[in-house]
Amino acid sequence: MADCWEHCFGREDSVVDQLANIVADQGFDGVDIDYEYHFTPAARKFLGGITSGLRRSLPSEALLTHAPMDFDLWDDSLPYYQILKNNAGSLSYLMVQYYNGPARPSQNLSPALANYGNIAEGIFSGDATKVVFGFCISACSVTGSNIGGAEAAEIMTELRSVHPENGGAFFWVSNDDGPDASWSSAVYPAIFSGSQNPKSTTTTPSLFSTSTILTSSTELPPTTPTQPQNGTEGASTLILTKAKYQKKRERLIVHAETATFLLAETSIFLTCHPPCGGRHEMKYKQAKGRYAANVVTSPEPASVVLSSSDGSSVTWNL
Repeated sequence: MADCWEHCFGREDSVVDQLANIVADQGFDGVDIDYEYHFTPAARKFLGGITSGLRRSLPSEALLTHAPMDFDLWDDSLPYYQILKNNAGSLSYLMVQYYNGPARPSQNLSPALANYGNIAEGIFSGDATKVVFGFCISACSVTGSNIGGAEAAEIMTELRSVHPENGGAFFWVSNDDGPDASWSSAVYPAIFSGSQNPKSTTTTPSLFSTSTILTSSTELPPTTPTQPQNGTEGASTLILTKAKYQKKRERLIVHAETATFLLAETSIFLTCHPPCGGRHEMKYKQAKGRYAANVVTSPEPASVVLSSSDGSSVTWNL
C-alpha cells in the first residue's frame, strides 16, 4: 500500500505554493516538515525540492523546520542527512526526535549527545543553535522512550554543558504537557539557565512543542515590558513575539505571550497608532499556546500597543 506522501512526489511546486498560501492566509509562523518514510529517488527529490522551494516562497522571517527521526540522521551517509546538509541554508531549525529510535537519552545520554554534535558539525558547520533536542513525554511507552520533566531538565543541563549555545528542546505532544504546563515548566529553567533574557537574541535556545513554538526568539528583538501595576505575585509580563503587516491583504498580525507560561486567564488588548478600528481583545489560542490578533486595517500602523488585565503593557514600532 502506498503511503500518503507518494501522492505529492513530483508535485513539489504545487505543494510549495499551497503551503505558502496557507501560511500567508492564516498568519502562521512557518512550516514544519515531519517526514518518517522511505527514501526513494522520488522522495529525495521531493524533500529537497519543497525545502528549497518553501524557503524561496515564504517570508524571510518565516520558520522552516524539519523534524527527522534520530535513526535517519544516525550516520552522515544516510539519505536524509545528505538532503538536510544540502539544504542547511534554508532551515531555521532541525528538530531531531530522540525517541522511538536508537537513542535512549534517559538510559545513556552519550550516543544522543554524540549524534547531536555530529548533526551540528556536519549539517550546520558547528552551529548547534540550529539543532533542537526532541523528547517524548508520555506517548512512547512501547519503546521505553518517555521522559518526564525533571529527567528532561537534567538532560538539557548536560547538553548545555557540552553545547552552551544550543537550539533548546521540543516535545511530543503539547496535550501531554497538561493544563498546568508541568513538563515544560520543569524543563524551561534548564534550557535558559544563566540567560538574563531568554527571548532577546536569535542564538538563544527555545522550547517547542511539535505543533507550537512556546517561546520564540526568532521574530523580534526584545521588547521592554513594564512591570505589573498591581505587583501581584504571579502576574504576567507581556512578551510581543510577532508583529507583521501584510500590505497586499491590509492585515495586521500580532502574537503575544506572557512570562508565566501563557496564562489563559489573562486578557490582552491591542491598539494601534494610527488607530486600527479601536481596542481589540486578543484571542488565546490553546492549541498554539499563545495570544493572537488578526486585524484588517489600512494604512499600515506605525506602532502597536499591547496591554493586559494585570497591568502589563508593551509598545512596538513597526
